[in-house]
Amino acid sequence: MALQVEFVVYEGENQDAHIAQAVSFINANLCVQVVPHVTYLKQTPSLHYYGGGWNCYILAPWNVPQSDIDQLPANACIFMLLWKAHDMPICMGGASYGLGIRARPTDSMPYDNWWWTSPSDTYGHNLTGAAAIFIHEFHHMLESIWYDAYHNPLAMSTAEHTYGVTIPHMDRMEYFTPPAEQTAWLDQYQWSEWAYQQISPEMCRALDYYCLYGLVRPVSIETDPNNAVVTTAA
Repeated sequence: MALQVEFVVYEGENQDAHIAQAVSFINANLCVQVVPHVTYLKQTPSLHYYGGGWNCYILAPWNVPQSDIDQLPANACIFMLLWKAHDMPICMGGASYGLGIRARPTDSMPYDNWWWTSPSDTYGHNLTGAAAIFIHEFHHMLESIWYDAYHNPLAMSTAEHTYGVTIPHMDRMEYFTPPAEQTAWLDQYQWSEWAYQQISPEMCRALDYYCLYGLVRPVSIETDPNNAVVTTAA
């Protein structure tokens, strides 16, 4: 099983080292392997402006010209858009757009930020800020397949999570219980390891099937071989 992930990099700065760090982490903790591919494109397209108190910019999937999309591999399952803001105020470090380009999970990240090449202060373990955000945002892409394509729920808290049924929402670390001997998660690295490991082999097969065929398949429920501490409340 393998998920083909397309990194679409505007304006040419090499991202191989950051991608390699992230893919190494993901493949060590996820039951389906990630296979990255990078396409370098020229100028960042016009950005989408969010008003209403936000007053910021981001590259949304609908901003990507069809001529750029036509240059991307046909077998890509997940699209990660990397672009430059050129000092315009950005909305966030990463944004998940659900089923975007070619009705596939699409995420958007500006990379001309000071923290992109700096060591991550929330993940540690010698990860760059870029690798950390790839790890975080890629989990959102798996959540998108589970939620938007399979129409299954995501878990927002300990009480809502069952191994093999729900995927923990990556932004909700503080609402999940860490291992019994800890009073809190050690860092985002430990939390992310656990969040990826909560995606069962059967769920991985479902993700792989969707990536291969663009279709969903029945999913059976499995028990956690590691006896996860998080279960559905009675």
